Amino acid sequence: MQALQGQIPTRVQVGEWHKKQKAMNDSLMLTKEGGCHKINAIKVYFNHKYVLGLVIYYKLNDGDYLKAGHNVPKEKKILKKSNKIQSRVFEIGPDDYLLEVAGHYCPKEKVISRLTLTSYRGKIGNYGSDIGTPFCYNFKDYTFGPLTSGYRDYLEFLDFPVIPVPASFLRELNPVKVNINISDQTQRQQKVQYKKANDYSNGVSNGNGNFDVQNVPKPAFQGVYVKSQPASSYGSVVRPNLNISGQQPMSAQQFSSPQQQPFSYNQQQNNNNNYNNFQQPPVNNNNFYQPPVNNNNNNNNNNANNNGTFKSNYPTF
Repeated sequence: MQALQGQIPTRVQVGEWHKKQKAMNDSLMLTKEGGCHKINAIKVYFNHKYVLGLVIYYKLNDGDYLKAGHNVPKEKKILKKSNKIQSRVFEIGPDDYLLEVAGHYCPKEKVISRLTLTSYRGKIGNYGSDIGTPFCYNFKDYTFGPLTSGYRDYLEFLDFPVIPVPASFLRELNPVKVNINISDQTQRQQKVQYKKANDYSNGVSNGNGNFDVQNVPKPAFQGVYVKSQPASSYGSVVRPNLNISGQQPMSAQQFSSPQQQPFSYNQQQNNNNNYNNFQQPPVNNNNFYQPPVNNNNNNNNNNANNNGTFKSNYPTF
């Protein structure tokens, strides 16, 4: 029952069809109503062991809704406590689609014991028990169309066509992600530049052997040292001549100590300029059996409100 990997089938089927079953084909009625836009909701009837029936709510192309029953139990049967029948609605939003149909199938009893439904936006519904063999149908960028079913007391056969999801929905669901956070990138560059500048001043090579500075010593004092003597040793205080090699004396405002002179990191500046250009590293489907369909067969419960179709402006679950 599983689809082959890498291939998208036109239809998927769960269970086996045989002549004793009653059938319901939703696509026939939907074609008369102008076509189906999507599955809007699925109501599941189940007990502690098996799935009894379904009601599929379709949204039509004209905006109306149509519900189709597949072995819907009578109200009297549902209310009987010994039957333990429950019903749950798996609603799919207007901006969502059915992504996965999974569950369990009992090949010996030939009934479906569990249904697990998942939407593209992550909504999940589990209905039934874990008896039997698991199955799962999930095709990326595809969803499921109108249901054809076969049933007696319980739901025994499911047939879904596989159809593409609208491209507009996929673009909304998976928008193109563009990194436009320039400030974060600039901050990362500044951090790396700051680290490289510290490495340079500490004499650490950048791997290219472009510099080798180790503990730069302070320049020696270029003035004239005068040994101090008591003033009484001279008739007058001797002042040294600071006019060296014919240069004019320097005033206090003009003179600055070598420690205050700026140190030029030419090689480091070249490395920083180069870093400004930093960039981030950059199935053969013909073998499916199509069961005969009799949409007018309501012998299961003789109630047109249970099985069959009903059109309305908005679905009532």
